[in-house]
Amino acid sequence: MIEALKKELKILEKEFQKITGKPFLPSPKDLTILMSWLERGVPVDVVVDGIRVGWEKKKRKRASISFFKRDIERAILSYREKIIGDRKVELNKEPLMISEIKNFLINIPSELEFTRGIFEEAIKILRSRRNEAQKMAILEKLENELEEILLERFS
Repeated sequence: MIEALKKELKILEKEFQKITGKPFLPSPKDLTILMSWLERGVPVDVVVDGIRVGWEKKKRKRASISFFKRDIERAILSYREKIIGDRKVELNKEPLMISEIKNFLINIPSELEFTRGIFEEAIKILRSRRNEAQKMAILEKLENELEEILLERFS
């Protein structure tokens, strides 16, 4: 199993560099995220697809698994929907998203306190009566706003 994971990481390293033109230098956090996906059986090519989509959407100065996490998770969801096939399973992701944001806000590091308002706004949007497409469009804007202020603050 360890050899298989090493092989997948080698493939990922090669593909990451092909896509972004940047070396694959994962942080411990990135490795933890990656390992959890790979250990759960997510194919490495699904992770690569998510990186490719994320890179095409927003070419960044820096590239890491953390920056592409949302795009990779979307690729994983898409992959799972394909393997489920005709069995349509409706998942209400909003309560889970709200719970995750609340947990983050409870333990928010002091150096990220300035982002609290964006996360609180995301909770309001998720709880609103807007349709899913409207919610996702607004959340995408909030995500872009968050990225901008983080880059401004920490670059």
